Amino acid sequence: MRITAMLLFVLTTSAVWAGTEDLQFVSPESVGMSGERLDRIDDVIERAIENGEIPMGAALVARHGKIVYHRFFGEADVASGKELEEDAIFRIASMTKAVTSVAAMICFEKGYFLAADPLSKYIPAFEGSKVADIVDGQIVERDPVRPINVGDVLTHQAGMIYQPFFTGPLADLYLEQGVAEIFPFRRDETLEAYVNRYASLPMYTDPGEEVTYGVATDVLGRLVEVWSGMRFGDFCQKYIFDPLGMEDTSYFLPDGSDKVDRIPTMYTQTAEGGYELRQEPEVGTEIDGPRLLDCGAAGLLSTPSDYFRFCQMILNEGVFNGKRILSRRAVAMMTQNQVGDVQLPDFLRILGDKTGFGMALRTERGNWDGMESLGTLSFAGIYWTRYWIDPKEDLIVIAMTQAYTLDQSGFTHRVKNAAYSALDTYGKPTKDRFKK
Repeated sequence: MRITAMLLFVLTTSAVWAGTEDLQFVSPESVGMSGERLDRIDDVIERAIENGEIPMGAALVARHGKIVYHRFFGEADVASGKELEEDAIFRIASMTKAVTSVAAMICFEKGYFLAADPLSKYIPAFEGSKVADIVDGQIVERDPVRPINVGDVLTHQAGMIYQPFFTGPLADLYLEQGVAEIFPFRRDETLEAYVNRYASLPMYTDPGEEVTYGVATDVLGRLVEVWSGMRFGDFCQKYIFDPLGMEDTSYFLPDGSDKVDRIPTMYTQTAEGGYELRQEPEVGTEIDGPRLLDCGAAGLLSTPSDYFRFCQMILNEGVFNGKRILSRRAVAMMTQNQVGDVQLPDFLRILGDKTGFGMALRTERGNWDGMESLGTLSFAGIYWTRYWIDPKEDLIVIAMTQAYTLDQSGFTHRVKNAAYSALDTYGKPTKDRFKK
């Protein structure tokens, strides 16, 4: 299962992986890292597989814009024993949120909106939006302290929350109406219809009151549609995926696509710590579902090398391989603390203690960080996919598997720490980007 050091050197220096011809693969030592220490990532992933924690795993590490580690382990399908190949396409779930935020910032730079604009200016269904108070077990609707604005939507402060993240009458109403779901992309309706139905129901909190995670980024995707006049997935394809060369990133696969065999089987982490085959409505919808709803908050398919292109664009302050997606100042807006002293929910603090637009930001030390620098950007998907963008070390770490869990404390953190250990012998940080 382990790739030998000599074979890895041949592969990385010649960049033979399909779809990665435009990327630079170099020896770790050429960018100030230890190849021997990077091999620790092999041990982390293989141990997680052997312990039954994950069925398969992949990781990518890059420094100074050059890839030094790109390896795949385990079985894409446990029942058949099919190995995970280098061209595997993963469901990246909430790693979609950063892409949606970049799409919104493209519209911002085109002059389509201001953050202070009322949400209802662009989505009239939110005109007169209410907030739900729960009194004696019943929903009592009232006016919000102020109207929701676009900035609230960008920062998860719009009073919108995923239905599975709380209980009570409002959660029951959301479930009954089929809104605020983690996986709305399986629905046989458009993003417009889905968001308008959600807008007819009361919000969880007042806008600006606290960070309430999730569904706001679906609304943000709909805003991009309104501003651009394009279906959201088409907008991302034209303005993000195509310019960056993200050939394997999309929401859905067309009929008969030869990419179907490249998508690993999905599993669910069990209470005992192992995993089992996942058989839920969202699994398989990227292949043969209705394929109508381009979800802003989740739903994208991608590969480690494709998502590296996106991360490197952020690290390069808006440009990759000569293609500028955003201006330097737009990236600066996205990557700074946009919520002030507001505290993030505990489960989000695993990703970072503050948030910009679509990405968590590490500004203080806590239980869930490791050796990453303060100022590191990160986010995760519910299928155990994760990325870190460290401006001070000019470092990107990406780890992926396909095992549904609400606990993001697993192997991805260990992969990240193993990657950082490779910096120990080879000098100090060389850059301090995103100074505000």
